[in-house]
Amino acid sequence: MQDVKIARYAEDELAISELHQLDDALDIVAFLTAEDFVVAQLLRVHGKTQAQAKALARRISSHAKIADMYARLSLTAPPHISFLPGYYSILNLAKIQSLAGPYSNTFDHHSRWHGATYQTRGRTSRGLFTEEIRIRKGGALALFYRTLMASPINSDRVLKLRDIYPLVPGIGSELSIITGSRSPVVEIGFRAEINAGRISAEAIVSTITKDGRRRPYKGTVRQIPCLKGFRKKPGSSNIFSRVQTVTAGATIQNALRQIVQTPLIASGPLSHLSKCHRQGSALPFPDEFATALAFFHLASICRYNPEFLDKLSQSKFWPMLLQLRRHGMYYFLISTWSYLIQKNYDLRSMPG
Repeated sequence: MQDVKIARYAEDELAISELHQLDDALDIVAFLTAEDFVVAQLLRVHGKTQAQAKALARRISSHAKIADMYARLSLTAPPHISFLPGYYSILNLAKIQSLAGPYSNTFDHHSRWHGATYQTRGRTSRGLFTEEIRIRKGGALALFYRTLMASPINSDRVLKLRDIYPLVPGIGSELSIITGSRSPVVEIGFRAEINAGRISAEAIVSTITKDGRRRPYKGTVRQIPCLKGFRKKPGSSNIFSRVQTVTAGATIQNALRQIVQTPLIASGPLSHLSKCHRQGSALPFPDEFATALAFFHLASICRYNPEFLDKLSQSKFWPMLLQLRRHGMYYFLISTWSYLIQKNYDLRSMPG
C-alpha cells in the first residue's frame, strides 16, 4: 500500500498574504461580483451550459455584493449587533454556493426562507450550549446542506448548540478554555492500493493530546462520519479499512475520494493528514454548515432574545463569540471561494 493524501478537494491552491488575511479574504471573494469571472468558473469547474452560467453569474454577483457589504458591516459594528449582519453575509455566501452547485434548479423553491427556527420555548435561556435550533428539511440552509453533502435533510431536526460549536473552525482554543477539553478533531492518514479493479484502503486515526502529541484513536468508526463504510481492522485499535470496486482506470486518489465522505473533511490549512470532526449526531455536517448555524442562532438572539444576548456578553462564552465573528467569517469566506474554484484554498501570512 502507498500513502495517499486526500483533502476536501482534489487540487490545492496556496496564496501568501503580505497584509491582513481577513481583509485579503474579503478582497478575493470580491471576484465573485465579476460576472465574467464567475461565468468562466461555472463553465470550467461546475459543468454549467453557457446559458446557465450567464444567468447564474448575474445572481451570484448580486449575492456577492450584498455578502461583502454585510461582512464589512459585521466586522465594524458593535459586538452586540455584529452577528446579525454577519449571519446575512454568511447566508448570502451559502446561497452563492447553492447557485453554483448541482441543485441550482431548486434554488428559487428554497431561497425565500431560512430553513431553521430558533427554539426559545418562552423561557429564560440557561446557557449557550443548552440553546436549541430546529433545522428544516426545506429552505436556504437545507439547500446549502444538500449542496455540500449531495444528500438532503429528509426530516426536521432539533440540534443543541453544544453539538454545533465543537465543529466550528477557528474557535478551538477558546472552546477548550470553556469546556476543559480539546475540540473533537481526529487526524487521519490514508494508505491504499488498487488491485483487480478494487481499492483496498486503510485509515490510520489519531487524536491530539493537550500537550500536542498524537495518540492512537480509541473510539468507534461510527463517531467519524467521513469514514462511513469503513470497518475496524482486526487486531488494530485505530486502523479502519474498506474494500470497494472502482471505475476502470481510476487513480488511487480519485478512487479513495469515492469512498471517503470528503465534505466532512475539515477545511483549513493544507496537510498530509486529513482532519475530521468526531460527531455523534444522526445528521453529520461539514464545519461551514456548523458555522452558518452558529451565526443563525446568534442573529436570532439579536432579534428575539436581547436579554439573553446581554447575559452572554457578561459570561465566559463572550470571548469565544468575539472570536467567532471574525474567525468564523474568515473561514466561511475561504470555504466559499474554495467551493467556487473547487480547490483547497490556503491563504497564509508572509513568512517572518
